[in-house]
Order: sequence, then structure tokens, then C-alpha cells
Amino acid sequence: EQLVSKHDFDNNTILTFFQTRLKGLPLEVILTDGRQGYPEIIEAVGAIHHRCFFHIMQNLMNPLQKRINKLERTNKRKQKTINKNTTTINEISNKYKGKKGRTRKDDKQRIKDNQKREKLNTENKKLTKEINENNDQLNEYENDLERIQNIWKSKTKKEARRRINTLYNERNHHSSIIRKFIKKIKKNTEILINHIENPNIPATNNIVENYYRTTLPRKHKRIYRTLEGLKRRIKLEQLIWTHKNSTKRRLHTKQQHNLQTKQTNNTHTNTNKRHTTLPPKLTKKKENNNLTTQNNKNNTK
Repeated sequence: EQLVSKHDFDNNTILTFFQTRLKGLPLEVILTDGRQGYPEIIEAVGAIHHRCFFHIMQNLMNPLQKRINKLERTNKRKQKTINKNTTTINEISNKYKGKKGRTRKDDKQRIKDNQKREKLNTENKKLTKEINENNDQLNEYENDLERIQNIWKSKTKKEARRRINTLYNERNHHSSIIRKFIKKIKKNTEILINHIENPNIPATNNIVENYYRTTLPRKHKRIYRTLEGLKRRIKLEQLIWTHKNSTKRRLHTKQQHNLQTKQTNNTHTNTNKRHTTLPPKLTKKKENNNLTTQNNKNNTK
């Protein structure tokens, strides 16, 4: 592999990498994140472009989670104010507990406390209404998010397109964050759903990203003094990762094979038992016939 400075890294770097590393290999699909230059590059190498589900959802979740966190913090702050006001209201009510009738005009303290209590009650009603509105917004976000995630859970491309089109037709009824995201997935529908009817295409590129993140994290690359030392470390981590994951894959395949063999053997055993065991009614009838035969022999004797 070749290390490239971020200042020299551009679309031509990616194209050169693809043309060099994929030369002579059967190429069908390339799975990428949302980098803008990828569509032209992948078209140039003659492959199908598929967008990573995780990265496209990040485009939604980053701004949406900020909005959700803000609403939740606001609700928490307002609920704290309501609780404080309620405590003050209860203290005022307990202060004049047992005193009935209208407040005297010369009882200025009680008049002042009554006004304060009414003001706090009014404020609590307003805050409660605002909290309920925020909760409605949070529930709407949760429902929209579930509908969007269901797109990638579709069993056919036709179903996925229908779900996207339904959301797009309803886009004006959604918040600006959801509306912007719906427009984006509508524009890129075909490169987002390639994996649905093809089990050989993964929904995300997590395996590749995990490979580079594990072989040498970015924070470790800054501690090496020479380029050769960095290359040796990367090569070593690559060998360790490949051996570890290939061993896991072989072990998983072997376990799956053993499980299937065991299930097949159990099926054959159960089938043989069904063929050799008489039904309950026939067994009882056979026992009765044996008993009748024995009685007849006794009578003959």
C-alpha cells in the first residue's frame, strides 16, 4: 500500500487506486460513503455504485439528534420549574389552611400570596402545554425515523421505492430536517437499495472501515518518527487482523455446518421413529387382541 498526504489526496488518487488494485479482478459493485466524487469515479471503472446505509443515516441523525437533545433539555428545564412552582404553591396553600371565606381587604400579605399563587398556576399551565408540544414533536421524530429505517428493511426494491415515494409525497408535512433528508434519499434511491435483493452486497461498509480503524488508528499514526516504521506497523497490524478474522470466519462456518448436520440427523431419527411406532389406538387394539387370545387359550384348557 502507498501512503498519500491529505494535501495530495483527490479524486484522481482514488481512481488510480481502483485501477491499480482492482486490475484483473472481477468487479461488480463498489460500496462507498457520501463523498461527492465517487459517482464519476465508479462510473469510470465500470462498476455499480452502492451507498453505505450507515453513512446516509448519519446525514440524518447528526442534525436530528441535536434537535432531539435540545427538546429534551428544554423539557427537563421546564419540568424543573414546574416542580419548583408547585412546591411554592403548596407552601402558600398550607400557610392559610383552615382559613375560610373571602380574604379581607386589609390582609395585604394574604392578598399578595394569592396573587403569587395564581401567577405560578398560570405559568405551570403554560409550561405544561409547551412540554406537551415538545413531546408531540419528539414522537413525530421517532415515528419518522422508524419509517425511514424501514426502507432498508424492505424485502424487495419495489417495496423500498414505494416507501421512499410515500415519504417524498408527504415531505411538506414533516420538519425541515426530515424534509431535507427525504429529498436526498429520493434523489439517490437506486444507489441506496442495491443490497435489498442481492445478499452478496452488504448494506454498509463497516467491515472495510473496521479494518482500517483496527489495523492502525489515526491517533497512533502521529507517534512514528519515520515513514518506514509506520509502514512496518501497518503491515503487522494488517496480518494480525486478517489472521484473526479469517480464523473467526472458518470457525463460524464449521459451527454452522455442524449445526446443519445435527439438525439433519435429528430429522432422520424422528422420521424412523414415526415409521416404527404404532399409533396409540392401534397399540391399544393390539393389546386387547392379545388379551382375548390368552383368555381363549385358558378356556380351552
